Amino acid sequence: MIDIIRSNKVIFLPLILSLLFFIRKGIQYALIGSYIPVIVSIIFVVSLILTFNSRKSTFFLVSKIWGIVVIIWAMARVFISVMNNITAVFDEYHLSTQFGILGLLVSAIMVLFGIILVKNSKSEKIKDWL
Repeated sequence: MIDIIRSNKVIFLPLILSLLFFIRKGIQYALIGSYIPVIVSIIFVVSLILTFNSRKSTFFLVSKIWGIVVIIWAMARVFISVMNNITAVFDEYHLSTQFGILGLLVSAIMVLFGIILVKNSKSEKIKDWL
């Protein structure tokens, strides 16, 4: 499994990094009472682990769906950030930092990860997959 991940960094690096990001965010939100982000992350992690060795096509489908979810999430954040900069509605520190410059950078990276996942979630692009 490690060899497959090492030889296919184009798909696994954005997949693993985006999942780790969402798991970390999910844990942060779970600590304040919102469990939906961590539940969604765990569903995708479990789905990817279960399909990794048994069903290659399902693994690619789940990773493509994850890429689409990441793109939608990041684009929603960009939209909210732009609207915040136009209207200056968010006065709270937490919200203003989530949708400030750093938030836009995170969103841009996540859009890039999502595009990479959607584009490379095809079985013929993966090397040495047994």
